[in-house]
Amino acid sequence: MEILLLVILLLVFLLPSFLMMRKQKRNQAEIQTFQNSLRPGDKVVTVSGLHGTVTAIAETSVVLEVAPGIDITMEKMSVVRYQHTGMVGTADSAGAVGYTHPEDTPEAPLDDQRGQSPSEPPFQAGGDTGSVDNAPEDPENRDTDGDHPENRP
Repeated sequence: MEILLLVILLLVFLLPSFLMMRKQKRNQAEIQTFQNSLRPGDKVVTVSGLHGTVTAIAETSVVLEVAPGIDITMEKMSVVRYQHTGMVGTADSAGAVGYTHPEDTPEAPLDDQRGQSPSEPPFQAGGDTGSVDNAPEDPENRDTDGDHPENRP
């Protein structure tokens, strides 16, 4: 009976870690396959979030163009995904359906520099700011009766 209990306890603690190790190895293999399949012209994202276009590939490094005429050399291991898809080796690696990159979306017209939309009236200084009857008093301006420990001399 004691041996059966010991076996069950070992399974409870060792089985989850064994399953996580298998999943992690599978994810690492998928990322390795992705990194080995990189080609010049691919738009990618690095671990640090740097977006760029692959211009050259070596055995362990990759050259990314991050701006026109600006190339940087990075380790191939730091490239984790294509620019418009999820992380390689995760559930969202199949592609981001319905996702649009912020640079690809048109900006909404703004009425002024404060970022108000055209439907909102512009702010007018000195205008009616609304009722302040319900606003709490400033604690600094309250009359004190001296009962509170902070108000005692």
